[in-house]
Amino acid sequence: MVAGMFRFDGKVVVITGAAAGIGAAAAKMFSDQGAVVAVTDVNMELAEKTVSEIAAAGGKAKAYYCDVSSRESVDSMIDEVTADFGTVDVMVDNAGGTHGAVHSGNIEEYTDEEFDGVVKRNLYGAFYLCRKVIPMMKEKRAGKIVIVSSGAGRTTSRSEFGRIPYAPSKAAQLGLMRQLALECAPFNIQINGVAPGLIKSTQYIEDNWNTNTPEQKEATLKKIPAGRRGTSEEIAAGILFMASEEASYVTGHCLDINGGSLMM
Repeated sequence: MVAGMFRFDGKVVVITGAAAGIGAAAAKMFSDQGAVVAVTDVNMELAEKTVSEIAAAGGKAKAYYCDVSSRESVDSMIDEVTADFGTVDVMVDNAGGTHGAVHSGNIEEYTDEEFDGVVKRNLYGAFYLCRKVIPMMKEKRAGKIVIVSSGAGRTTSRSEFGRIPYAPSKAAQLGLMRQLALECAPFNIQINGVAPGLIKSTQYIEDNWNTNTPEQKEATLKKIPAGRRGTSEEIAAGILFMASEEASYVTGHCLDINGGSLMM
């Protein structure tokens, strides 16, 4: 990284789902670049671990509980952060997932509750967070929002498990991102997305990956031009760029980080 670039000195950065994986990597990277980081998650034990690692490296961070599928939880978390640090300069919506709703891929297997759970966590979570932080960003005419979507929201969701609610909810996140980018551009607020491909991330992701046979893993990797899975740090670097002042003329854009799986 070029010295002096992608700095966040004194900026307050909120990251959801920051207890592990991409979120934790982004939290540490933002801290390394001078940010004060609000590490939010439903797993407070791991969130506190991320905070401890940031503190050990000389950074400043605090853990907050947040269930992004709950409007009350999102509002409470942002209120706590602003009470502690005064504002939110950067908001990274990283929390999400399949909410446990993973079947063989047949739509008839999914219940209303399972579908709703995934949509609440991915789409409504982004909506709740943006609705809460955008007014304060509009008031100061500055702000950055990065929504972590997925390659599944960009093209067909190809995986060893069916994720019927996951792909449409991730695609909808990007539709929301574009609408909000259009609304907020006149206020000097940039809203962008990042779409990871196949990534080495949380233990849950690794456990799923390891259900594949060696032959299945090889076949999957052959579909990726780079021939490998990405790392959480590679996604975090993309998030930092999108949140940086160097990207101040980029808005309503989704950055694909996937080793060449999708080229547009």
